Amino acid sequence: MLRLLRNKLREGLTSLYKSSEIPSITELDNVAINAKIVPFAMLSKNKNKIIHSWKGDVHIGSYYIDSSKYPTLALQYNKVPSEECVKFVMETARYAKQVVVGLSKQTDPGGIVRSGAGREVVFGTTREDLTKKEDLNVEKVTAACNMSSTALILYKF
Repeated sequence: MLRLLRNKLREGLTSLYKSSEIPSITELDNVAINAKIVPFAMLSKNKNKIIHSWKGDVHIGSYYIDSSKYPTLALQYNKVPSEECVKFVMETARYAKQVVVGLSKQTDPGGIVRSGAGREVVFGTTREDLTKKEDLNVEKVTAACNMSSTALILYKF
């Protein structure tokens, strides 16, 4: 499901912006909703918000994860139950360049998180040392997912 969503978002956004790259716009939720790129099943009842199957918010944006001149697509799942977080990350991390897991945002002001406090890279390269790559490790993922009763999962593709 995540791989299909990633592909649909990437294709839809690059087509919409007539570019082979994801636009450098940090918040793309409304753009994706209005362009009907988001799967119908992921829209809230009033169709103005993206939600995941555990009823938390989902945000779409772009993010730089290395010194590349182009941003990467970012997809953030907020308030994922910690018991589901580990399974979800372990099954889906391979579709991303980087996965960050940790404390959920308690309120939803919207948008992709930019602060790393209470969150850590569980898969892929780290910003601090681009030569270092985190391998997927169930113990590390479990620890990150269990920082509270709900977790934030940020995929950077």
